[in-house]
Amino acid sequence: MEFLNKCKDVCAANYATLAKAGLFKLDNFKAFTMELSFPFTMFMENKSVAYVQSIVLGQTMDLNKGFICMNAVAFFLEVLGSLAALLLGRSMWLFFFEIIYAYLVAYVLYWLVICAVPATSVGNDYQLVAIGLYVIYSIINTLQAVTTLSLILPALFFFCKTISTLACAYYVFKIEKGSSGSTMLKDDEESGTKLEDEVAE
Repeated sequence: MEFLNKCKDVCAANYATLAKAGLFKLDNFKAFTMELSFPFTMFMENKSVAYVQSIVLGQTMDLNKGFICMNAVAFFLEVLGSLAALLLGRSMWLFFFEIIYAYLVAYVLYWLVICAVPATSVGNDYQLVAIGLYVIYSIINTLQAVTTLSLILPALFFFCKTISTLACAYYVFKIEKGSSGSTMLKDDEESGTKLEDEVAE
């Protein structure tokens, strides 16, 4: 009972922290849902192969937009893979479960990278967690692709989804490194300013 009470306290504290950081805010859900259209918007802006390649390889100037795009692509590949599996005889209940599961995972990872940073003072920690979760998610997607190899088409979508999630992990890595560099630069600037003030005094 003592162990269960401790677990309960830890869960309650974690829930309060995440709620304060905005994980359960309806506005964040709405923003994520609206930004699922990013792949289509970006493709309509530029249909060149080089542009698409730059997004997949994480070579875009706007890392946040590139991440949002690839995260949405991973979700839609899950939808296409699950839909193909449904048409080839898989359970309807399993189809709905996989779609809801993919949506929630995509939202949580989106929140960790995009929304949690301005909401808390430990944004980089959230981004590091996101990188680890993307690696685990990629392994799960690979296993999912292997288990559907007999259906061929769903396996193809799931393998592409694995590539998309790894691309997302790379984006988060670059975003995290960029934010860390900005923080260090800001600290250096503040230290320099304080030193100048001391010298002036």
